[in-house]
Amino acid sequence: GSSGSSGGGQIVHTETTEVVLCGDPLSGFGLQLQGGIFATETLSSPPLVCFIEPDSPAERCGLLQVGDRVLSINGIATEDGTMEEANQLLRDAALAHKVVLEVEFDSGPSSG
Repeated sequence: GSSGSSGGGQIVHTETTEVVLCGDPLSGFGLQLQGGIFATETLSSPPLVCFIEPDSPAERCGLLQVGDRVLSINGIATEDGTMEEANQLLRDAALAHKVVLEVEFDSGPSSG
């Protein structure tokens, strides 16, 4: 007989993808981020998407989900900055009607 051991834990793969959203200065991209404890504190891990507005550019793109990690905004790494800076980047991007987000998400084996 052959004895093979299968690991007990589930293997979760993380994938990164680039998301381009077109928004406007008034309503933005319909995206809210959360991260860190203080807005002025340098982030030790990428901010998470904590809210996606229904029928917003963020939702309509179909690629973003609550809980996704935002690694960079328009090519600028979020981890090097503060939450305040991340939100400022989003506001600046809204003025330009376009943002490029690099997001990381778990694409593990989903049950069901």
